[in-house]
Amino acid sequence: MQFDLTFAHSWAWVDLVANRNIGSDVTLLTIGDSWTWGDELGSACGLGESPCNDTDYRMSKVFGNLLADKLNANWVQTALPGASWNWIIDEMERTLPQLVTQTKKVIVVL
Repeated sequence: MQFDLTFAHSWAWVDLVANRNIGSDVTLLTIGDSWTWGDELGSACGLGESPCNDTDYRMSKVFGNLLADKLNANWVQTALPGASWNWIIDEMERTLPQLVTQTKKVIVVL
């Protein structure tokens, strides 16, 4: 199950978003750059012209997923390798208001 969220970005060749709703009252929201996205986990190699990306492996090992599992929390992530603080704050300002209407508690990690 997923949350009903709208994201402002669209990248045809890279998945920037994780959206996992396990029915918990707590949701972890992780927003960030390449480290948050999980660059260099497995065969992930960033956003070059021909990116390699083992999505299943990367998403299973990225810190947001591991932390959400420890917290027994839902997990929403939006991350972009090379993202600036302006982009990260903009994403938080777009995503957080949508999320607070769909879950009881949100923990934000930037």
